[in-house]
Amino acid sequence: MTTTEKLSIHGQWATRYAEKLDLAIYPIRPRDKRALHRGWTQDATSDLATVAEWWRVNPHANIGVLLGKCDMVAIDVDTEVMDLWRELVAEMKEEHGVDLEATWVAETPGGGLHVFYRANGIAYASERMRGIVVKAGNQGMVLAPSVHPDTGTR
Repeated sequence: MTTTEKLSIHGQWATRYAEKLDLAIYPIRPRDKRALHRGWTQDATSDLATVAEWWRVNPHANIGVLLGKCDMVAIDVDTEVMDLWRELVAEMKEEHGVDLEATWVAETPGGGLHVFYRANGIAYASERMRGIVVKAGNQGMVLAPSVHPDTGTR
């Protein structure tokens, strides 16, 4: 049996994130946004065997990524500010020559976006503004196909 055989759908995705994208993964309580155990900031890893074992023991755990440990920045964009987000991205490119092309984008269950970028070694401060949250450093982000705590959707 290989490391990832017979894993739940969450376990399969968690191991893919670790193996293919080299993300620092950790388990989150099922239908929650909180880590499954203390020490998650130290334990988050891209080690395939470790990640697979976590989901063998906790097959329904949601999936988290520790952003700073894998040099990522994430922006959580709520549905109500989607037009503003698109305008900002277009303006940054047209007026300032900054291309905000994401490493990858995931749609949230509520219709918003999680936009992920490689930080390229630059330290970013976490910020919150109306409908947009920038996360970086020692912060985690929930990854698909995790189950939303309020709606039960993926």
